[in-house]
Amino acid sequence: MSLYRIGELSRLAGVSPRTIDYYTRLGLLVPVRRTSGSHRLYDDEALHRLGTIRTLQRQKMTLEEIRAQVCIEQETADWSGFKELSARLDQLNRELTALCKERPWANGAQRSAALKTFHGLAAKALAMAQTLLLLAGEIQNL
Repeated sequence: MSLYRIGELSRLAGVSPRTIDYYTRLGLLVPVRRTSGSHRLYDDEALHRLGTIRTLQRQKMTLEEIRAQVCIEQETADWSGFKELSARLDQLNRELTALCKERPWANGAQRSAALKTFHGLAAKALAMAQTLLLLAGEIQNL
C-alpha cells in the first residue's frame, strides 16, 4: 500500500494541495494516518477517489451530491450486494454517457440534463439498497 503526503497526492491527481485540504474538510477524503510530524498521509483509495470526484464534477454533479454518493459508498463498502449494484450503475453510467455522445440530436444541455437525472436516480437507488440491506439485517436479528 502506497502512502502519500498532500503534495505527492496533489501532483499525482492533478489538483492543488488546497483542493486536497478542502476535500478533507468536507469529508470527501480521509487520511489513513499521520506521521510523527503530524503530516496527513493518504492511500491509493484517496487517489482513486480524487479521480472519481473529478469525473463526477465534469458530469456537473455538485460537491454535495458527490459527498452524498461517497458517504453511501463508504458505509456500504463491505456489502457484496451493494458492490454489485454499484458496479451495474457504473456500467449504466458509462453506457448512458456514450449514448449521449453518439446522439446528434442531443445538445450539450440535453446531455447534461440526462446525466444529472441519472446520477440523481443512481444516488437514490444506492440509498434504497442500503436501507433494504439494513432492514434485512434488522429482520434477521428479530
